[in-house]
Parts: sequence; C-alpha cells; structure tokens
Amino acid sequence: MGMILVTVRPGPALHVWQDGQQLAAIPLTPSAALCLAADLLRAVALGNIYMENER
Repeated sequence: MGMILVTVRPGPALHVWQDGQQLAAIPLTPSAALCLAADLLRAVALGNIYMENER
C-alpha cells in the first residue's frame, strides 16, 4: 500500500489520493471544512498527527 494523501480543495471537498489515483471525493459544507481544518490543527498541535518524514 502506498502513501495516502488527503487534500481539501475548492468546493469545498475532501479528496483522498493513493499512489497518484483519487480514491474518493467527499463534498463538505463550508462549516464542515472549517471544523475539519480546526480539528487537524488541534491534532498537530497536540502531536497526534505526524508528518511523513517524522516517522
């Protein structure tokens, strides 16, 4: 299994990619996009998410 990349793009929509192939595109409301961003920032600040080069 290759690396998975998740992006939030205009729409807004959450896109899930693996090995250069899009696996899913999930439409988000503007409120959901903001909540997702806030949750991700909180998780990074708490050290619950790491960057690929930090393994």
